[in-house]
Amino acid sequence: MRVPCAWCRGSGWGCCNAKCPACTGKGTVLVAAPPTKCGLCGGTGRTRDYLMCPSCGGTGWAHVRW
Repeated sequence: MRVPCAWCRGSGWGCCNAKCPACTGKGTVLVAAPPTKCGLCGGTGRTRDYLMCPSCGGTGWAHVRW
């Protein structure tokens, strides 16, 4: 099941006109059904310091299929 990437908010773009590092520019990520938000970041893809979540890799979702 494809869901929007939390890091880029579905745009596929990161900072400085570069592809999103979490979804590699696709804007969506493939997750196991049913989609479950990441327990560490709560689905934001970011830590409290606004860094990429180490648990979900910035996607915002648990059980991402690479």
